[in-house]
Amino acid sequence: TKTLNNVLYTEVNSDPTVDFMWTNTGGDDRPVFTRSRIDNTYRAIYVGSNTNEGYTYNLTASFAKRFDFGLDASLSYTWGDAQAVNEGTSSQNSSQWRGQVSIDGRNTPVLGRSDFALGHRVLGALTYSLDWNEAKNATTTITLLYEGMTGSPYSYVIGGSSARNINNENGSTSRNRSLIWVPANQSEITLVDADGLTPGQQWAMLDDFIENDPYLSKHRGEYVMKNSNWLPYTSFLDLSLRQDFGLNVAGKNHRLQVSWDVFNLANLLNSSWGVRYSVPGDFNNFFLYDFEGYAADGTTPQFSYTREGTGTDVLDINNFSSRWRMRLGLRYIFN
Repeated sequence: TKTLNNVLYTEVNSDPTVDFMWTNTGGDDRPVFTRSRIDNTYRAIYVGSNTNEGYTYNLTASFAKRFDFGLDASLSYTWGDAQAVNEGTSSQNSSQWRGQVSIDGRNTPVLGRSDFALGHRVLGALTYSLDWNEAKNATTTITLLYEGMTGSPYSYVIGGSSARNINNENGSTSRNRSLIWVPANQSEITLVDADGLTPGQQWAMLDDFIENDPYLSKHRGEYVMKNSNWLPYTSFLDLSLRQDFGLNVAGKNHRLQVSWDVFNLANLLNSSWGVRYSVPGDFNNFFLYDFEGYAADGTTPQFSYTREGTGTDVLDINNFSSRWRMRLGLRYIFN
């Protein structure tokens, strides 16, 4: 599917005049604007328009088989990807604009992987039914469902409370969407003391994080792409047991069904299985390092990095979907 008319937003009251460019950051020379308004009568003026940039595709292969001894089996695999500029997920023009991911400011958002890109997905099902007598008024049905999927895509962006206005914003905002520059070495990022850690200690931690990230390690000395990374692949296994009892009520066949469901069975078997991760940031945006202001020259950005660990150690866990759950049910089915 090719994008024909997707939403795009511009803040036309933000002065596009460049105040200065970042310096002493390797190749990260993004502009910083004056943060002035063109017309002070209005705090902001958001214009909605359209873009034809982007696309979506999904490829699926599936198999299904019914066996004569009561077993049904199915298996499918899907790979999907999508590119978009604006996801169009918010309810207000202002937040639609604030949600645009960029390097050179929200008025020039980048095309990148969509938040809704599917990635890999595997679905499997086994269902076995057993009739206990010829009248078929006592049936046991056992179903095992498997769902494996790539986690949601996410972007590495600059964090820190003072990072709110590093691009063309004329007022505070709760969201920062500035994609990071991946430093090739310590000379490409100016770190300052934070949380009792020296710049050297912070660089050792940041360098280790970059080296252990499959995407970042291959893109040192570059800007990251929007949604460059995927959260870890997650597998879920559900078990369902149904026992039907046939009832003859006033000459009509009714059924009484007792059910037992276990959701996320894998997590019941092993607490480290069936775990779904989320990004410790803002709407699938991972704040990798924090902006702390500028050096004495006024153009060299300063940062801090105090995050310990790599890989899944730095991710959050979705407490609800990562826990196994059990449900008992009783249902009366009229004919």
